[in-house]
Amino acid sequence: MSTTRADRLTWTRNDALVAVGAAAVDLTGFGFDTQFEGAPLEVTAGALVVAAGLALVARRRYPVATLAVVLVLGVVVNLTATVSPHFGLAPSVALYSVAVARRPAVVAVAALLTAPLNSLGQGGLPFEPGFGVLANVAATVLVVVTGVLVKRWQRETEANRVLLADRAVAEERRRIARELHDIVAHHITTMQLMAGGARANLAHDPEAAREALVTLEGSGRLALSEMRQLLDVLRAGEEPETAPPAPQPGAGDLDRIVTESRLAGMETEFTVRGPVRPLPPTVG
Repeated sequence: MSTTRADRLTWTRNDALVAVGAAAVDLTGFGFDTQFEGAPLEVTAGALVVAAGLALVARRRYPVATLAVVLVLGVVVNLTATVSPHFGLAPSVALYSVAVARRPAVVAVAALLTAPLNSLGQGGLPFEPGFGVLANVAATVLVVVTGVLVKRWQRETEANRVLLADRAVAEERRRIARELHDIVAHHITTMQLMAGGARANLAHDPEAAREALVTLEGSGRLALSEMRQLLDVLRAGEEPETAPPAPQPGAGDLDRIVTESRLAGMETEFTVRGPVRPLPPTVG
């Protein structure tokens, strides 16, 4: 299987846009929050806020690790800067990515860690009391529920897409089978007419009978080929066989077939008259 350029990259352009957008939004909120608190804008804390947003470029491939990086950087900012802990856009996107990509147990652990870590306050306080904790818990629940619902919707959409694709393939297979059936029926009708013409001209016009038999032989080959194509179309999509199919029996297998008939209790006699000649596979 060939690997595309998008598969080799660890992030895409959309991931970069999300990361830059989250970093810009969180940095803007951090700036407004420091002004509201009457504190100077701390460059180091602002850089950490930007770093937490830029870490989202890896959220699709490493959602859990990305959430851990975002939470750790957020804790450092909350414990060192003069800001009130809040649920920024970066942890929201990181937690949403975990909810969409991972199992329920992992999502539950991520949610249980995200809410308290985002509530850590300045000065080493365990948690900032009051409305902030409730807001962070509510935001965590909202993000997780949204991710779970989106994940379910994606699964249903993918299942419907596969169902529609299978239905389209089945319809196309039926259409091809009908066309091949008409072609085979046409060849069989031609064979019947040629056989009747050969029988009628066999006594008084052997040359015309010979030409009819040649045409009959060609129609038989075409009918057999089209019949095999029809069977291939009808068998398409079946489970592959674990063992290679046995070859079609030929004239050389007559002894074995007669022996099996006798073992089954059927009285069978087999006599060969004349020299044994090699036959083409179709005739055999």
